[in-house]
Amino acid sequence: MNFLMNLFGGVSGQIYIYLALVLGGFGGGFYIEHLRYSEYRNEVSIAAQKQEEESAQKEKEQQIAIKDLENEYQIKLSNDHNYLSRMLDSSPKQLSSLNSTTITINGTTKSCMAIATDSADDAQQIISLQDYINNQLQIVNAK
Repeated sequence: MNFLMNLFGGVSGQIYIYLALVLGGFGGGFYIEHLRYSEYRNEVSIAAQKQEEESAQKEKEQQIAIKDLENEYQIKLSNDHNYLSRMLDSSPKQLSSLNSTTITINGTTKSCMAIATDSADDAQQIISLQDYINNQLQIVNAK
């Protein structure tokens, strides 16, 4: 007991008290900042999770849009293919009549055979476009 009285009494006792107050203040400040940091870290984690969910939703929307475009393109390509295949499946007698038959479109007269050739060129361009779009989709899906 005498020891405690000597310890807390006098000038040296006051130094210990001040030292304890400074260390306690430092420890309390550290604890408060630790709590603030933990709260900040939780807020950042929640914001990151929300951003990931939004990104996943946008990616799903993009996949749906790409699929719709692919389907629409396939339908149009199929319609063009059916139209051209009906023209090419005609008998030679019908094809020869195409050379002599003419059509006037916007003041320009063309033979039906020339129009069929132009359509075949357009079909080839559509097929090339399809290959290009498929390549672009493979690049996008690879990312």
